[in-house]
Amino acid sequence: MLVAYPTSLASLTTALGVSNGIAIHHAIPTAANTFRAVINAPALTLGASYSIPVAVYAVNR
Repeated sequence: MLVAYPTSLASLTTALGVSNGIAIHHAIPTAANTFRAVINAPALTLGASYSIPVAVYAVNR
């Protein structure tokens, strides 16, 4: 199982430290050295690109 944790809260909050509505959920391996992360984001920002630095850990291997 892969677990993804954000390494920078700045990418998930506004300048005032309030959540901007983005949540990181599952990290799903898709090929060697790659994975897909499932995120939720507000409808107003659909189609926008995101840069969310994360640390990925393998658990129960």
